[in-house]
Amino acid sequence: MTVEPYGGDYQPVPRELPSERVVVSAPVQPYITAMLTTYSPAETSCVQAGIATGSRAAASGVYDTNQDCLSQANSAIPDTIRSMLNLPSL
Repeated sequence: MTVEPYGGDYQPVPRELPSERVVVSAPVQPYITAMLTTYSPAETSCVQAGIATGSRAAASGVYDTNQDCLSQANSAIPDTIRSMLNLPSL
């Protein structure tokens, strides 16, 4: 028995997805830049610090004391961007 891909057109999945260029209004751009340069790296560092503890109990202590965790948790940048784009808050 031979199995053919749907429609007979098999396309391999690319290893990397193509990047998309997102155009935002000029007033929003500084907030997007701030989020990409401060909020996102802080969030990544916070998650890495939590993982490094090895347990959920220890991770909760890190989330309450780690500077990166506190920085991203208290950031108003995502809410400001959602407000400027008339998106609902989370």
